[in-house]
Amino acid sequence: MRVAITGAAGQIGHQLAHKLVNEGHSVSGLVRSENGENVLPEEADVLVGDVRDKNVINELVSECDGIAHLVHARGKVGDSVYIEGTKIVLNAAKEHGCETFVFTSSITEHPELVNTTGTKGSKLRADEYIRENSGDISWLVIYPSGVIGPGDYKMNKLAPYVTVVSNKLVIPPLYRFGYQNYVHIDTVIDAIVSGLSGECTGNEPVCGKNLTDHEYHSLIAKHSPRDHWIPRLYGMQRLLPSLLNIASKINLVPKKDYTEMNTTENSFSVPEHWQDRSPVPNHGTEKAVADSIEWYEQAGLL
Repeated sequence: MRVAITGAAGQIGHQLAHKLVNEGHSVSGLVRSENGENVLPEEADVLVGDVRDKNVINELVSECDGIAHLVHARGKVGDSVYIEGTKIVLNAAKEHGCETFVFTSSITEHPELVNTTGTKGSKLRADEYIRENSGDISWLVIYPSGVIGPGDYKMNKLAPYVTVVSNKLVIPPLYRFGYQNYVHIDTVIDAIVSGLSGECTGNEPVCGKNLTDHEYHSLIAKHSPRDHWIPRLYGMQRLLPSLLNIASKINLVPKKDYTEMNTTENSFSVPEHWQDRSPVPNHGTEKAVADSIEWYEQAGLL
C-alpha cells in the first residue's frame, strides 16, 4: 500500500510514517518546511509545500492507495487550511483513484458535541465536506481527545510531567481543578491504519479515561522514577482564590484579584459512553502516561 500523509512532520504524522514503512508500505509525506524531513524515515518521499497548493497535492497523492489527512493549523489560517485544504486533498484523491481517506479532526468538533454547543468549527466543516463529497472513496473521520505518548518533540504535553518530576510535593495551584481526557498516540495511529486499510469507516471518537487533574498528576507520579506526594486537599477549590489574594498582597504571586478565578480553566471531559472508546483496541491512558515519561526521559526532557 502507498499512503500520502499531510501534516507528516507532526507527532501523529511522523510516527504513522515510521509505522507504515516498518510494515513494508510506501509513504509520501507533505511537510511545511525542510526541517520536517528530519523526523521522517529515509524511505519516505517528502514534499515541502502547502496543503492548499493544488500542484503540490496532485504530486503528493499520485499513485497512492490511501490518504491520511493529518494537517494541523491554529488561528485564522485554520479555516483556510482545514476547509480549502481538505477540499483540494479530497478532490485530488478522487481524481487519482485513491481508495481510502482518513481525516483527523478533534473530539471537541464531533457532531454530537457540536450539536450541544451550537459552535461549528473549521474541522467540522471539513468533516461535512468529506461526508458529502467522498464519492466512492472509503472514508474515516476520527476525533481524538488529547493525544499523549512518545514522539512529542514539540513538547506540547510536557508541562505537567515537569511539574510532577520537579516537585516532591505537588499541590494547587501546580494543578487545576477539573477534568482532562487523554488517549495514547498508538491508539490514534492504529485507528488511522484501520481506516487506510478500509477496515473502519464513518465517524469515530478516539478517547481515553476522564481524569481529574489531581488523578492525572497522580498517574504521572505513579510512573515517575522519583517519589512524589500529591495530596487531595478537600475544599481547596473554594479556598484557593482567597489564598492567592493573600499571597498577592505579600508579593508571592502576581498582583491581581483572584476572587473570580476560574479553577477549572482548560478542563475537558468526554461523555461517559465515550470513555476508552476507539474503533481499534485501546492502549489505555495509564500506558500513555507511562510511555510519555519513558520518552521524555530518553529525550533528556525530564
